[in-house]
Amino acid sequence: MVNLILLDVVMPGIDGGSLAASLRANRKPLEGVPIVFLTAAAKEEVSTRGGMIGGSPFLAKPVDLAEVLRCLKTQLAGASQ
Repeated sequence: MVNLILLDVVMPGIDGGSLAASLRANRKPLEGVPIVFLTAAAKEEVSTRGGMIGGSPFLAKPVDLAEVLRCLKTQLAGASQ
């Protein structure tokens, strides 16, 4: 069972957004599973976008562990409703 998917935006071979779209296209096994992105974008860019990209939260690297944990807890809580 998958509870949450944590993806980097920039990865070798495929970017995180494309991978997320592919995962979401195959909805049955991953329906309702939240996706959280990590990105090398500046924290200001993340803030400007409201911390969301494509309907999913994204966090700027280097990440603050407390921020990551808050985000993951929020996403997991929302997925269980």
